Amino acid sequence: MDSYTGLQNFVLPDAQSFALATVFRLPRGDKAQVTAQWLKESVELYQKDDVFHNSFLANIVFHGAERDALGITDEATKYLREIGNKLTACSTLAGLLPGPYAYLNQQLREAWKLVDDSNGTCMVTLKPRASSDDQFSCFAIPSRISSQAMTTSPLAGLRIVIKDNIHLKGIKTSVGNRAFYDTYPPSDISAECIQKLIDLGVVISGKAKMNSFGNWEEPTEYTDYQAPWNPRADRYQSTGGSSSGSASAIASYDWLDIAIGTDSE
Repeated sequence: MDSYTGLQNFVLPDAQSFALATVFRLPRGDKAQVTAQWLKESVELYQKDDVFHNSFLANIVFHGAERDALGITDEATKYLREIGNKLTACSTLAGLLPGPYAYLNQQLREAWKLVDDSNGTCMVTLKPRASSDDQFSCFAIPSRISSQAMTTSPLAGLRIVIKDNIHLKGIKTSVGNRAFYDTYPPSDISAECIQKLIDLGVVISGKAKMNSFGNWEEPTEYTDYQAPWNPRADRYQSTGGSSSGSASAIASYDWLDIAIGTDSE
């Protein structure tokens, strides 16, 4: 979970010390009003997100209006009860993005979904920090809702893994070789092609395994690191090729959108 500095003292009246919450961004207009139709459409859109769960609807924050300026129709109030909502609040705080949150110690924290790298595809998995340009180890994936609200880029929210011969700021590069990994410090800059993707709103989820220095190795020939598993058939088929981790990742995980490899020829 991640917190925004501007939301350190956010108060949900009558909420427990820990609670799940959903933030909806109100449509712009002269009069802020929540209708049943708008609310249903918003909930249905959120339900397509793989991090969101209906349990987050227990507490709802409408962003974009103060309480005394917000109107909620009777039909909308009835629908709120039907979906299990127990508390609603309003906020005009800057920096509050739509999506699922955890409420803890009077802080709204973005909810992240933990996902196992069950096929051992990555050297390291990553979580972007809202307060830094660096990226640090953590196996979690963010909601696409908040990512897509930050930019109009068509790539916003896409989850990507990159082959571990491509530099990522703050992360070591191994090129599949332990000696190389131990020799060089974390990169102080991201590869230009990756930085462009980050600027367009993609989420770098991990650095994928590869053959040592890109040389062809069958899984039984891996020396420094275990080879990724092939999700096909009995899972003991060869992943082959230097971009084996990228190939295994995109074939294994339905939450992943893109895996970047390279051609060694």
